[in-house]
Amino acid sequence: LKERWPEPHRRAINAWARRAGAPRLVELSQAVVEAGVYDADAGTALVLANFTYEPIAGLEIALPVNRRVRSVRSVAGGDLPFTEESNTGETYRWKVRCGVDLGLTDILLFE
Repeated sequence: LKERWPEPHRRAINAWARRAGAPRLVELSQAVVEAGVYDADAGTALVLANFTYEPIAGLEIALPVNRRVRSVRSVAGGDLPFTEESNTGETYRWKVRCGVDLGLTDILLFE
C-alpha cells in the first residue's frame, strides 16, 4: 500500500463518529497510524500499523482501560515506561500514557 491520507480525507472518514459523540479508543500523536485495541482477561493488546511508511520516533499513546496496568511492553522493543491517571467521569476508569519508537508495525501489551 502506498496511499496517503490527507487531513481533509481523514476528517470526512471520521465525521460520522465525531457527530455521534463516539469516544476514541486510543489517542495517538500521529494521525496516520492505524490502531486496533483488543481486550482479554490478562490485559489489552494495542496493534499499530504505520501508514506514514517512515519510522516515527516517540509516538505518543494515551489508552483508556478499565483496570490498573502493571506493565507495558512493545513486542518489537521490550518494556516501556508509562504513567497512569484516573479517567473519572469517562467510560474507562484509567488512562495509560506511554511512548514508542514505531517502525512499520508493533504490538503493545498492557498487562
